[in-house]
Amino acid sequence: KLRADPALLDRATDYLARHRPSAGAAAPYLDAWAAIVARGLDAAGDAAVATGEQATAMRQCTPFAGVLTPQERFAALRRWKTMTADEKRDAAFGA
Repeated sequence: KLRADPALLDRATDYLARHRPSAGAAAPYLDAWAAIVARGLDAAGDAAVATGEQATAMRQCTPFAGVLTPQERFAALRRWKTMTADEKRDAAFGA
């Protein structure tokens, strides 16, 4: 969806700028997302499907919230369980 509409990456940048001043304990995660989003779509895609404790924590304050409709999100979660890491990245970011 992001590859089809790159303006969604700008939406993430706007989200980060709006929420950073009041982020509190989440500020380091928002700063990390800002650096990732600034590197472009591929970096954001890699971060979105990364595994590990840090990646899981970062997704708790993702700047991509609201990009998918609830129906798209639930359908993606159902498919997600059966995919490899490469398939997840391709599905999420349309590689």
